[in-house]
Amino acid sequence: MKKNIIISTRKDFSSVFGWIDANSNTVICYLEDFQLYKLVLEFKQVSERIVFFLVLEDKHQSSFIRQMLTFEGFSDSQIIDFYSVFNALSPLMVVEKLLENPIKKDYKAIVLGISHAQADIVPEAMDVDTVNFAISSQDLYYNYKTLEYALHKYPDRFTGLEYLIIDMYHYNYFNVDLSRGKRTYEYLKWGGYNKDEHNFVLNKNFDCNFSQLNDFVLHERYEGIEREAINCWQSVFSPKNPIIHAQLYNRDRYFHNRNNIISDEIIDRFYYNPANVKKRFEDTIKENVGCFSNILKMAREFNPKIEIAVCLLPIYCEV
Repeated sequence: MKKNIIISTRKDFSSVFGWIDANSNTVICYLEDFQLYKLVLEFKQVSERIVFFLVLEDKHQSSFIRQMLTFEGFSDSQIIDFYSVFNALSPLMVVEKLLENPIKKDYKAIVLGISHAQADIVPEAMDVDTVNFAISSQDLYYNYKTLEYALHKYPDRFTGLEYLIIDMYHYNYFNVDLSRGKRTYEYLKWGGYNKDEHNFVLNKNFDCNFSQLNDFVLHERYEGIEREAINCWQSVFSPKNPIIHAQLYNRDRYFHNRNNIISDEIIDRFYYNPANVKKRFEDTIKENVGCFSNILKMAREFNPKIEIAVCLLPIYCEV
């Protein structure tokens, strides 16, 4: 019978505590106890019957442990990264990840927008239960589709919805169409709305259709993960409390972005001049005005008394 060794820190393991199948023949090794190398030497004699699970959020730490184990003669197939498999098995879209197994049963506030809101509007710091759907590069059209999807598919999660916060970037936001730009792939990979191609057929940056682009994203999620590793993972980890799925996804992986304090010097030398600043796309502006109106209309239809806040960066354009 295989023996499973979970290598983790007490903090990281607390997230998956209670997931371990009682019959999985599993040993927990905490890095703080400095017993890992002793354990490795102990099981080296029966190495073919050992599987290591790295439950470590710190990627550098995980990489170091993997290198150490392979140096000691364990094969790559015997070393499974917990988070790689967890992420591959989780819903791809952020809106589904957060609502399929929500941390809260009823959200009073929704956040839409791009990376500024994604990194800097912290649900746990809000006075009311808040869910943050902001994703880097998300434009007004996909904000609208995300809100529509959330309210129509999961209305029971928002019976007490009172607030909508929209990160509007700056004045140029109405001139942005993600589906025609270079970052469509990254947006999908980061968990953006993937059920509508919008204007992707007009995108000249990719030699594939929207469906194929989504297939590439899925392929990348599973890259390097063998079916045997997934089976092994599922034989050890049995999430009895599905809310942990959302808790793991909600981990504050953007905290480092909040440590950068903007100085006057940075502001003075800041220069932003992409194509959608240099040129006005009148059709895009017109469509986005409609998207913004639809967001407001949808929110007010859902709750006529909803309070809507708009965050806008004070950036101007030199002409």
